Amino acid sequence: MGSAEYWRKRTLESEAYANGLAESEIVRQQKLYKAAYKQLAKQIDGLYIQVVEYGEELSRTQLWNFSRWYQLEQRLGKITGEITTNQIRGTERTLIKVFEKTMGVTLKDLKQSGAPVNLSFDMLDNVQIKQLVNTAWNDASFSQRYIENGIKMGERVKQDITDMLISGKSPGAIKKALQGDLNMNYYAADRLVRTEANHYYNDAAMKSYKAAGVIMVEYIAEVDDRICDECEGYSGQIYPIDGAPTLPIHPNCRCCYAPVVEVGDDLTEAAELLKKYA
Repeated sequence: MGSAEYWRKRTLESEAYANGLAESEIVRQQKLYKAAYKQLAKQIDGLYIQVVEYGEELSRTQLWNFSRWYQLEQRLGKITGEITTNQIRGTERTLIKVFEKTMGVTLKDLKQSGAPVNLSFDMLDNVQIKQLVNTAWNDASFSQRYIENGIKMGERVKQDITDMLISGKSPGAIKKALQGDLNMNYYAADRLVRTEANHYYNDAAMKSYKAAGVIMVEYIAEVDDRICDECEGYSGQIYPIDGAPTLPIHPNCRCCYAPVVEVGDDLTEAAELLKKYA
């Protein structure tokens, strides 16, 4: 069935592949924010000209009556909605790919190792996988989080532009604040994609282990300079497959589970492990 070290190494390789898919989606999303900045910066320049022409101290009510403000507000709402929709679609594609690839590779590895793989688990169609990756596993689904983040970004941008214009800030300062607001949302998206990819990688891996009759799993943490104390404390722990903590245990977590396959043909040893860790 392969050594424990083999499965640890293989599991980390598979998780790294899933993280690579997440990275590709994050790079793709970065382009959305760059395009959004260019569009909104242009709107800010136009609005600022109108404010200067007004020539008097502004109140919020007066600012909101400007035609350029209305145009900026409409553009902001459109851009926010487009980014959110694009993020949801792109992340869904990524998670489906993570799930499909993980199950396919893991089941193949286990079968080649001699595990009695139940191939019916390998027959999940695209519709079923799509439903799985859209299921809320930590209070909210990824799409709900994108929607919430998009609303917050729109409100924050609108508030910052309003505050800075009525306080007489320059276009450069306003656009710098805009860049900061967009970056904040981008970093939230980065964290969300990586976290969701790790979760569905582990979900697919655990389903594959169950299909192969695996009853115990080992908690595997990537031991490097990025590891946190919490993950390091879990590393190496062995759990019954139905009693293992849901991963990830925190945002941006890279931890995963490796199958404990050496006990597959030794029911006595398996029973002792279950007693110890159950």
